[in-house]
Amino acid sequence: MTSCGDGGSRKALGENNPASPDKNRMVSTVGEKDESFDDFYKRFHEDTVFQMTRIKFPLRGERARNFETENWSEANWQPLRVRADEVDTTEYKVDIMKKADTVSTKVYIEGSDVQIYSVFARIDGKWYLVRHDDWF
Repeated sequence: MTSCGDGGSRKALGENNPASPDKNRMVSTVGEKDESFDDFYKRFHEDTVFQMTRIKFPLRGERARNFETENWSEANWQPLRVRADEVDTTEYKVDIMKKADTVSTKVYIEGSDVQIYSVFARIDGKWYLVRHDDWF
């Protein structure tokens, strides 16, 4: 879900123990010209150049570290690399909510303030990240 090189607990977000691909498969309803969410979501996490083109800046949400928060900008964005459907679910809980034109993902440690929440929206047939909260 987030860049995994800047914190110990981040490595557990799926790098070594991906969940079964079918467990949290993300499916969206697709019109004739609409982009598939699954295809978009995979590419979004694999291609950082593509990722930057599919984030609606100014991005809603915030990054919180050590009781300090900052809003997201192109300058402070850290590429998302681990998909919610690949997170190590022995350590993290994962909620994926799918609607026709939005998909939200929440990866969190139950009973803590650790949470990564993302909202993707289909706009003119293409998917974009429109909100991202990253609280560690």
